[in-house]
Amino acid sequence: MKPEQYAQVRALFDAVVDLPEDARHAHLASLGLDEATMAKVQALVQLNDKNSTTRFASGLHEMVAASALPVIAIGDNLGVWRVVRAIGEGGMGSVYLVERGDGHFTQTAALKFLRGLPDANMRDYFTRERQMLATLTHPNIARLLDGGESAAGMPYLVMEYVDGAPIDVYCRDKKLTSPQILKLFTAACDAVTFAHRNLVVHCDIKPSNMMVNTEGRPMLLDFGIARLIDQVDTAGASLTVVSPAFTPRYASPEQRGQGAISVASDIYSLGVLLGELLGAEAVKNVEINAIVNQATAADPNLRYATVDALTDDIARMARHLPLRALPPRATYVARKFVQRCWPLLLVGVAFAATVAGFTIRVLLESQRAIRAEQSALQARDRAQFAENDALKERDAKELARTDALRDRDRAQLAETLAVKERDAKEIARRDALRESDRAKEAERTALAEQQRATSAEVAARQTSDFLISVFDSSNPNAESGDIPASKLIAAAEARVEKQMQGQPATQAALYSTLGVVQSNMGRPKDARVNLERALVLERKLNRPLVLAEMLLRLHRVVSATDGAANTEAYAKEALALREQHAPRDSAELAESLTAMGRTGSELGRREEAGKLFTRAVAILENKYPDGAQLSDTYALYGGYLNRNGEFEKGLDYYRRAMKINATLYGELHPKYLDTYEWYAYTLSSLRRFDEAEVALRRALSLRKTLHGADNYLVALVMRGLAFLLQGLDRPREAITLLNEALPIVAKSQGTQSMVYAVLVANLANANSTLGNYAAAEKLQAEAIAIADKVYNKRPPPIMLRNQGTYQMRVGKMEEAGRNLHAAYEMRLAQFGEKHNATIESHLFIAQWHLQLDQLVEAGARLDRVAALVATATPLDQISYDRHRAMIAAGEGKIDAALAALEKVEQARFKLQGDKSAQAWLGMIDRAEVLAKRGTPADKQQSAVLATQIMAKISPTFDPDSPVFARLMRLQRQ
Repeated sequence: MKPEQYAQVRALFDAVVDLPEDARHAHLASLGLDEATMAKVQALVQLNDKNSTTRFASGLHEMVAASALPVIAIGDNLGVWRVVRAIGEGGMGSVYLVERGDGHFTQTAALKFLRGLPDANMRDYFTRERQMLATLTHPNIARLLDGGESAAGMPYLVMEYVDGAPIDVYCRDKKLTSPQILKLFTAACDAVTFAHRNLVVHCDIKPSNMMVNTEGRPMLLDFGIARLIDQVDTAGASLTVVSPAFTPRYASPEQRGQGAISVASDIYSLGVLLGELLGAEAVKNVEINAIVNQATAADPNLRYATVDALTDDIARMARHLPLRALPPRATYVARKFVQRCWPLLLVGVAFAATVAGFTIRVLLESQRAIRAEQSALQARDRAQFAENDALKERDAKELARTDALRDRDRAQLAETLAVKERDAKEIARRDALRESDRAKEAERTALAEQQRATSAEVAARQTSDFLISVFDSSNPNAESGDIPASKLIAAAEARVEKQMQGQPATQAALYSTLGVVQSNMGRPKDARVNLERALVLERKLNRPLVLAEMLLRLHRVVSATDGAANTEAYAKEALALREQHAPRDSAELAESLTAMGRTGSELGRREEAGKLFTRAVAILENKYPDGAQLSDTYALYGGYLNRNGEFEKGLDYYRRAMKINATLYGELHPKYLDTYEWYAYTLSSLRRFDEAEVALRRALSLRKTLHGADNYLVALVMRGLAFLLQGLDRPREAITLLNEALPIVAKSQGTQSMVYAVLVANLANANSTLGNYAAAEKLQAEAIAIADKVYNKRPPPIMLRNQGTYQMRVGKMEEAGRNLHAAYEMRLAQFGEKHNATIESHLFIAQWHLQLDQLVEAGARLDRVAALVATATPLDQISYDRHRAMIAAGEGKIDAALAALEKVEQARFKLQGDKSAQAWLGMIDRAEVLAKRGTPADKQQSAVLATQIMAKISPTFDPDSPVFARLMRLQRQ
């Protein structure tokens, strides 16, 4: 039965159901109905007579359902959407997988279709869900894409399709740990919090409505029975909204009892879900149990007031802070304090590790001395035996001579024997002397070994005594209460210089340890001073493996501020020492291979770096799986892969490193955060910008919690987030972050450091994105001046290239040419002609020639990279095509130029998106070429393009940007 037929039958049924039986027949007969319609009405009337109202309604609904079955089928089109297959059934509707079929672009979505005849209540249901979803735009909430009605008047919604699994299935299949589950759950809670802030209560939170997509991101679905908070009737009275459509297992007591619904109802469902996800852990772990119990309290007033309060307690548990769900007993608070304050013990732990290392070395040296002494004693015994044999041989000779005198007949024989015996004695004597010499040499070697062992033992004991004295209460610098680590280190430096004179091994060990601690505290400048002191002392000692370790420590600290080129010698020397003296499968050798691989990668030696990383990973995975060093190597290998453009593979290695670090240290730790931040930068490289921004903002928050708001490492995260925001055409936000980071870096590194110079250069780039080229040129000049001092008149080529670009924008063409050519020469010397960075420099020089109207020179420069451009980055390929089009325009080939520029625009929009101000700005080339040809139609089209460009870039560009003057000239022509 079609819906319109059913509507006719239902209207006839309503007209006759209350009439006497005879009157029914008469009324229906008077209408002249066909037999089929008459039979359907009679069937409904008889069903009503035989059954209760409830039974009738049930049968009626079955008929409605049956009548609705053929309304939608696979392959049908609803608006621009084509039905692919059914993917689910709900209480009020069906869900289908659909594809966009209008040809503009490909998109997959989920279509929710009302089942049965759409009465007023069911239409209200869909209207309410559509209105709510339209207000809820959040990365963790399935978005509303479209909606409407079918040709038969059946309403439908089109929502974002979530390809994944319910959250409980995802956690079980992925075998997530408790911390990973809590992280996933917290992300899901963000979506619920967002809904509550928009005055929407979900009312049906359960695993099937909280899916996790293939990227591991939780998505909240199905707001079909959601309710608005504080709904009022027309008289202004508060309404209690009750819905029977809920899942009893997850519904709050007030839902099951049809009481008032509030945010507390969703909090109860979240508590039940959290308990199920954690399973036995929720029972065993006192803190988790307390969180679940408070969230699922029977009285709504005893639950968490908000979802934020629930997730805050979870975060407090991760940071070892007392939970609000537990009573603040003194023993509990004290225990959490001890767990939380472990960074204050970091210096002591580092010192203790150094003492342990020296103690082990002393034991090994002592054992070698004992073995050498035993060898010397054995050699001395052999020499004594040889001397005794010689004496015996001499006695035998004397006896032979006596026998010769007694027996003259055998004199000749005796004399011959005597000569032989004398020769044997001489040989024996010489052997004895050689053994004696060897014994004496062995004694001297043993004595030297024993002296070295004794020296090492003394150095270790002195180091141990010194480190203990730094923390000793008798130390005048050790005040009562907590002692700042910086104060302890300053005191230690002063005492090492004065008290350890003449003891180079002890001094070297202490300076090296202090340098490591200062580096961990985010003070690389101070760390470098102490590590260089240690290296000078260690070069005077015969300890190659210790020297290699100190070289690598200095390499790590200096490369972080001065770049790989200035520290390669340290890593190279350390690798050579370990290749010669360390075992072939040792962690030490793997460490040096990794350091040299990282250096080669940063300097563009891809093949060499790849081989070094492969060797290091093979050693560590074989002998040291799941260790901290393997995690570090995974992270560095991920950076190498990113430099080669293998971002997906790099992301995988960052995930491996994060997994190990989360297990070893937890997420609130520098090791985890270092890897997490590079994971976020890789997401940005993959153009997954929303995920990257969420990750970087979380990293910034964790860094501030761990280090304090004014720490150097916090400033570095600010810089990374600013770079991302600038790429998203949000330069003003980027400038705010960079201005906040600059004083932090100035305080930590000084205003003449390379890190400070890079931040100033980033600020210049952000001003350029605003179209404020004069300010960008001034800031870049400041950055280059600092880099000149740091790198001895060799600033990074990227700074020179950018400055050349800004100078072209403000008309300083001569200075621009010098900087662009200098950048090219540096990149050519560093990377060679075929490297992407060198290709990019050619393209910028070609742009400079174009701006000077030097078409032949620009074309010649492009010819040099024509065979290489296919291997360049997508943006450089676009620049190449743009330059060719502008040369054609300059040669008067306007039609060809315009066609080429349109293709360039399409490629740029495909790469950067239609919301990118920089992509829209690229259209100015075509507008100016049209204006140059100058026909009335061309001028009109040029003015229209200028108006469109101005409208799109106005929210991003500075109002005083010279770009607007160019556009206004095009509008006025």
